[in-house]
Amino acid sequence: MKTPITRHAVTLTAIALAISTPARAGESLQDIAAGEDLAKRVQITKGSAPNEKGEGPTPNLAKLDGPPRRVALVSFYVADEGKATGSYYSSTRTFTWLTQDGASHFADRYYERGLPALREAMSRHGMELLTHEQFLDSAEKRKAYTDYELKMSMAARLLLGAIGGIQKAAASGKELKQSAVAPGYRLLPAHPAATDPSIGASLEDLRRALGADAVLLVKNGSASDEKKVHLTDIHIMLYGPNPIPRKEGVMYVQYKEGQCYVDAVLRLKKAAEVATFKKKSIGEENYEGYETLLATAADRAMAHVMEKINEQ
Repeated sequence: MKTPITRHAVTLTAIALAISTPARAGESLQDIAAGEDLAKRVQITKGSAPNEKGEGPTPNLAKLDGPPRRVALVSFYVADEGKATGSYYSSTRTFTWLTQDGASHFADRYYERGLPALREAMSRHGMELLTHEQFLDSAEKRKAYTDYELKMSMAARLLLGAIGGIQKAAASGKELKQSAVAPGYRLLPAHPAATDPSIGASLEDLRRALGADAVLLVKNGSASDEKKVHLTDIHIMLYGPNPIPRKEGVMYVQYKEGQCYVDAVLRLKKAAEVATFKKKSIGEENYEGYETLLATAADRAMAHVMEKINEQ
C-alpha cells in the first residue's frame, strides 16, 4: 500500500471552516461498546411533520404497509475529517488526512468486521440487507450502479465541498482523496446533508434501477494524524420511495419521488483509536467492538423507522 496519510500546511485566510469538530481521542472501541448508554448516543435527525400530500423532506412512513423488505447497501465508506495542528489564532495550520489508499484500507476492515452484525440488526426489524454481490445480479443493474451519479442541491454540495476545498488549498490545487469505500461499492457521500430532498430523489432513481425496496448508506467518520487513526462516528442513512404516490391532476410544490426514511448518527464523545502508524505505514490495528457500535446505530435507526410506520 502507498502511504496511508498525507500532511499539508494551509493558510486559512478567507477559507470558511464548515466542518464538524472531530471527537477528542479517548476510549477504545471495546470500552465504548461495553457502555450502558450506547444506544442513547445515537442521534436521529428530527424533521418537520409529514405532509398528507407527500410533499417536503419528511416521509409519511405511517402510510407504508410495513418495513422495506429488501434493502440494498449501496455505499459503505470512510470519510476522514483529518486533524489540525497549530494555534487557532495563527493564519497557517497543518492538516493531516488519510489518503484514498488509507481510507480504503479502513473501510475494508470496518466492513469485514461489521457486516454480519449489520445484517442481524436489519433483520430484527424485518429487513433483509443485500450486499453488492446480491443486488448486482444482472448486467443491466451493474451498469446502472456503475454509471449512477449522486445528485444533490447546491447547498448540499457546498457542505460536501467544505473539507475538499481546504484540501485543495493545502495541496496547492491538487485535490486530496480523503474518502473511500469498501471493495465493490460506490462512494456516495450523502452524509453532510442526508435529508436534502434532492439526495432522496436521486437515490430513488438508483433504488428503482436495482429493484430494491430501499437503499442504505453507511459512513464511518475518521480523524487521523501522523501517529494514529480514530473512529469518530457511524452514520446510518436509509432512503426509499415516497410512501404517498404522486396523483395526476394534483398540484405539488415540493414533492419528491424518494425520501430519507432515517438519518441517524452514533457520535462518539471521545474518538476511539483503531490503528497506529509506524514510519507512515499502518502498525497495530484493533477493531474489536466496532460491530457492536455499528449494530447499535443501525438498530436504533431502524427502530425509529418502525416506530413511524406503526404510528396511527
